Amino acid sequence: MSMTIRYSDHLRVRITMRGIPENMPRIVFSRAERKFYDTATGLHIALSRMRYFGKLRDLAVTYREEDGDILLITIHPLKAGQLENRLRSGRWKLIQV
Repeated sequence: MSMTIRYSDHLRVRITMRGIPENMPRIVFSRAERKFYDTATGLHIALSRMRYFGKLRDLAVTYREEDGDILLITIHPLKAGQLENRLRSGRWKLIQV
């Protein structure tokens, strides 16, 4: 049984607003260099360094598992220091390297 990756309506709005290619959230999730658990939201974060508008950026995809499938909820580039701040505060917990 294979896992299906689905996009939330919110994610579809965000990729349109931010001019993100349709397949980028799936690529970020599939190739994630690190995954985190967000203690504030109870959701998971997949993080991958990719080219975004001509610059290498850390892109975060928020997701959750639903009945064995993955629902990608949103995507955004991290601002400078954002990852370190979330780790230092304990909000994000590393679950996979």
